[in-house]
Amino acid sequence: MKNISLLPPELVAERQFQRKRERYLMVGVLVIGILLAVYAALGLMTYINHYELATINQERQFLEQESSQYLHYQDLKNQVTAIESLANKAMGTTPSWSHLLHQINEKMAADIWLSELRANYEHNTTSTQEPGEFIIRGWTFDHPAVAWWLHEVQTVEGLDGVTCTFARRGFFGGREMINFEIKSDLLPGSEFQAGNQKEAEQ
Repeated sequence: MKNISLLPPELVAERQFQRKRERYLMVGVLVIGILLAVYAALGLMTYINHYELATINQERQFLEQESSQYLHYQDLKNQVTAIESLANKAMGTTPSWSHLLHQINEKMAADIWLSELRANYEHNTTSTQEPGEFIIRGWTFDHPAVAWWLHEVQTVEGLDGVTCTFARRGFFGGREMINFEIKSDLLPGSEFQAGNQKEAEQ
């Protein structure tokens, strides 16, 4: 037995169109809901990332303020004085100590703390002068800061073959930081530079 619709074909077609439109509207509302949920999730993740970044910056500033009391200015000054005293007796191709130390001081950032500067250099009165060794040891906050400082030391005139021999975690002033050592060849200075240095010191 068949069900025969007595409705006009136009009315039947209109009802079918309305059903399809309702289904499309439901799908559209569902898609919009999903997009809004994704957008809200992305917004929340962005807010969390910004909050964590602000927290890290505040902690870094706090560490910088706390670490300032642990700077060994007097010890470093004594080391610099000891190295510069060699320049007063220098002759020939001895490196220009004051110029070397001035460059290091100019390039050093606020978050680098030097614990040791050491130079091994034997003056040779013959025509052949072998390079010496220059060692920098200190502390900083993280490995990117060590990489930055290594790049800066590589631009210092009078040094060659600059490498980082180690960068490891340790405790400095009760804080976990990075202890590093940088070694390089200490190149001989020219006779002209040594003469100018002696004249400046007189």
